[in-house]
Amino acid sequence: MKLVVDRTAPYHYSDPATGQRFFSVSQVRNVLWPYVERENDEATRRRGTEIHLYWGLLLGSRAGLCPLPEPVFEYEGYCRALREAADVLKVRPIRIEDPSYNLEMGIAGQPDTLAWVSGPWKERIGLIDVKTGMETKTDGVQLMLYKTLQGYESAKVMLDLYVRVDGGFQIKERVYDPHAMAWALNGIGVLKGRNL
Repeated sequence: MKLVVDRTAPYHYSDPATGQRFFSVSQVRNVLWPYVERENDEATRRRGTEIHLYWGLLLGSRAGLCPLPEPVFEYEGYCRALREAADVLKVRPIRIEDPSYNLEMGIAGQPDTLAWVSGPWKERIGLIDVKTGMETKTDGVQLMLYKTLQGYESAKVMLDLYVRVDGGFQIKERVYDPHAMAWALNGIGVLKGRNL
């Protein structure tokens, strides 16, 4: 299935071949916690795009797909934090920014990374989401929903990687929370109701 993204459409993801449409994980988050959308002004979006591109290239270089990228001048501290965190976690990428979907739930998304990671635990498959802003109530929900997407179910650990302008970082492990998942499913229900 080849997904097309249109952030202005009622369903952000679609498959032109089958006509199937999917809500994005971001849409679900915005229903649950509207602050997520308010935080995304133009400067924040630009920073997030640049940092995620750097992360993707950094991981691509670890997989031997491209050379090690130069830090983005304006975001050098964030780039340093990403390099150090990748070293701490001993990241070996499996999937990088690869969109996927969950047919049953009717959602799709583009997780940042599925990779072999180690650190305080033995090596296992981890789902990593990079964050350049402050923590929100739906960060864990985002990872739980990503883990339901086809090809990402094998993740044994879910990690939010918060990076800062000063080069610092925090790795926060998320665990499955049935109450948060129920909250997310209610958000999907709200989106479906709006599009009846």
